[in-house]
Amino acid sequence: MKSISNATKGFAVTACIVTMCMLYFLFHSVQMENYSRVPYLAVGFGALMFGSGLFWGMKDSIRKYRYDTGFVYHLITFITVNGIGIPMMVGMLGYHPGIRTVVVYQIGCWGFGLLVHYWISRRTIKGMEAEEVFS
Repeated sequence: MKSISNATKGFAVTACIVTMCMLYFLFHSVQMENYSRVPYLAVGFGALMFGSGLFWGMKDSIRKYRYDTGFVYHLITFITVNGIGIPMMVGMLGYHPGIRTVVVYQIGCWGFGLLVHYWISRRTIKGMEAEEVFS
């Protein structure tokens, strides 16, 4: 990340707010054993994050020059959700061995997805294969 645009900063702030709100309602639902809201919260969170990424990504003027801004937004989402989510999870649900397992799986699976995204973005130019661009 050689430069961070204002749109990227705006997405980071939006991601922090959406993540804190969603996690608050998620942990509150889990503590109250109201599991019927969990799928709605998950889908709503995904939709809000996708929408905010799309909104801020379209406003990002640097996307014309950077080959894959999607990876930058993916990295910001990874850092935000895990950086906010893990302390909130421990703070609201308490620390126990099950939390440690959830954290390892969460970071491991998401980190693997981020690594694959990085690998694919390094091999392509704006998401297109080199043969497709230069043929």
